[in-house]
Parts: sequence; C-alpha cells; structure tokens
Amino acid sequence: LSNSIRVKTTGGGCVGLMFDMEFNDHILDGDEVFILRDVQVIVDQMSFVYMENISIDYLEGLVSSGFKFTSPDIKRSCGCESSFSF
Repeated sequence: LSNSIRVKTTGGGCVGLMFDMEFNDHILDGDEVFILRDVQVIVDQMSFVYMENISIDYLEGLVSSGFKFTSPDIKRSCGCESSFSF
C-alpha cells in the first residue's frame, strides 16, 4: 500500500516514553502489520508491547490539531501529555 504509517514508542519527554508516527512503508523482520481503512499501520516488536488498548484519534481545535494517543494502561503523563509511563 502507498498509505503506510509506522507507529512507535521512543524514549524521551519528562516521564519516559513518547508515541511517534511517521510515513514509512518499509516492513522489517518482526514488525506487526495491520490494515485500517486502507492504511497500512506498521508497529515494531518493541513498540508493540505498549500498543495494547491504545486508541489513536485525530483532534482539531482552535489552537492546535493532531493525533492523540490514549490508553487506560498509562499510569502517569507529563503536564503537556507528550510523554507517559506505564
């Protein structure tokens, strides 16, 4: 598919982990691949552990817009909600 997005977790932020997304159609050994509404979503093995129960929504507001990751498993997040820990 030409519409491919890699979703991953990276270390960083105030609390420890951050979610990230990028256009990327390279599938590596061990990647999990899902097709959602004609979009191929690729998740690496390490990030897949943190993706259970994750909801990704696109929100538009007066001040900002973007993707919001939510999970009932997140125990702590920073004030700006850009990083989290389980």
